[in-house]
Amino acid sequence: MDIINRAARLDEADALGIRTQLEYESLLDLIASVRLAKVATYGESRYKEDDVEFNLWTCYSDVFRKHVRLRKLTSDSARAGKPSAELIDTYLDIANYALMALQLLGVEEDHYDKI
Repeated sequence: MDIINRAARLDEADALGIRTQLEYESLLDLIASVRLAKVATYGESRYKEDDVEFNLWTCYSDVFRKHVRLRKLTSDSARAGKPSAELIDTYLDIANYALMALQLLGVEEDHYDKI
């Protein structure tokens, strides 16, 4: 699977009849913007490049911590009848932690070609 640009992905989605790709692409942009803001605030020193095991456990811990929060926020939002800003922020954080874990795993653009 080749990494292609956004316009090409949107064209491919249209050809496949996928109607939600533009929304998805916009969310990827939002996730990237959230990451930039968080790194600008907190830095990147939390993950030590030379200790892969530590980094992976840190990512797992971050996702698990957000999962615990997600359970409460989901219940609260369901009772309120609408998603809270905190629920949305938590999902964005989980998406970023998952992407950071993939970076630490060294996933490359040709990963699916190797499977």
